[in-house]
Amino acid sequence: MKKRVLVIAAFCLLLLLSACGKSDLQDLTESNNTWYMYQDEGSSDVVSLKFTKDNRVSVRDVNNIGESIGVRRLDSDNKNPTYKIARDKKTLSIATKDSPLNFKILKSYSENIYGKHMVGYQIQSGGETYKLAYISKNEKKTSSDDTTEDKKDSGQKINVDDMANHLINVNKGAKAIKDERLIGKFDFSTLIDLHRSLANLEIKSNGTYQMTITEHAPQEKTEEKDNPYIVSTVVETGQVKSLYGKYYLVPMNQLTISYYFRGQNVDRLLPSGMNLKTNSKKANQINRSKTRVEITDDGLNLFADDFEPITSSDNNAIPLVSSDTEQVQIADAITQTSDYYKDYKANPLTSNADLMQLAGAIAENNNKKIGSYGVNFGDQFGSDLAPDEYIGTGKDGSQQPTMQYVFMVSPSQDGQKSAAISTNLGNFLIFGELENKLFILNQPDKDLTTVTWKQVNDVKLKVPALKSTIG
Repeated sequence: MKKRVLVIAAFCLLLLLSACGKSDLQDLTESNNTWYMYQDEGSSDVVSLKFTKDNRVSVRDVNNIGESIGVRRLDSDNKNPTYKIARDKKTLSIATKDSPLNFKILKSYSENIYGKHMVGYQIQSGGETYKLAYISKNEKKTSSDDTTEDKKDSGQKINVDDMANHLINVNKGAKAIKDERLIGKFDFSTLIDLHRSLANLEIKSNGTYQMTITEHAPQEKTEEKDNPYIVSTVVETGQVKSLYGKYYLVPMNQLTISYYFRGQNVDRLLPSGMNLKTNSKKANQINRSKTRVEITDDGLNLFADDFEPITSSDNNAIPLVSSDTEQVQIADAITQTSDYYKDYKANPLTSNADLMQLAGAIAENNNKKIGSYGVNFGDQFGSDLAPDEYIGTGKDGSQQPTMQYVFMVSPSQDGQKSAAISTNLGNFLIFGELENKLFILNQPDKDLTTVTWKQVNDVKLKVPALKSTIG
């Protein structure tokens, strides 16, 4: 009997070891997901892969991540091609007609691309690095989406000076709060669709509240430090309602101030737009899940499907921490943002970082291009440069004037790579500004170290208009 137990235990151990030995490629080919192979942000030249149980794979050339219609790649028999996993368990070959599609897994990868949470791998194919990932989650539209060129500001345009006139009076009909433990100012941090966010909530004795949320650019949950780039500030006001012993925050006004965040100057943000949504008897425009505050022995906790705790919690409770933070009132936030934008527009360039931010905003409104130069602010960029270290030489051999401000950014995969300058950190497009004109550093002869500044004639260094909308 003892011997039989040992045999069974050994068999179970063998099964466990076998399961642990399952490769990434096996997980990939056995999944029901549609995988997308792409570079940069997957806005062109994407290959979709859908593996089937008969050891074949549907391969299509599509325009963008998430598209299902495209040109099929077949095998020599005009069928979906077969695939084979190499002995190293990292390389996969797909027997497409004319030329096989081969790639090797390098490492795990995840990224948020315009609301699509992509999970998969970095791979190597044909000597180039690609991303191979599936859509694990589609975010609902968030404030940060308004800053992308393919998701335009929604709502009706309005003169910014009239926006405050559309605010709902939260004091009307509010009922005083009897439990003093609810009254006060509180800080909390949360994840909103992978946007790490810092917030302050003020609950007033008259039964009204204001909440201000600063949303950072998307990042992985496992990252300890906040992404430094800010996509929006949301100011929300409403009333506190009591129901069955629970207290709910019922929003009535929601102001979203969006910022350009690709190449952002975190010390001097550039707002891209303001949008005001309201809830009233006529219409509900605010898309916020039920948010409640509960009183416990340990203090106050916040609960909402929209808000996810940064640290794991058994019941998704987000602790509210007593604070002295003073919020800017929602009407003042509208006025202050408008005044700030006007001052910024009057004096947009004061540093390398300002130039980089303005160029990022121009690219965001021009299909990720600065003029005709495709840029990738999702890769590497920087403004910690000294203009006098980037002196150009004119055609006649004379020294060109020193740029006032300079920055560098990675070229996009489909951009003009020939304009990239090789540095010890990689290949970059290097831009400069002089007398409010934009220039790009060129290397006329790749075999020589000579560089020259060339004006980007089709770009004006003009601050994009601040978009003001309601609804």
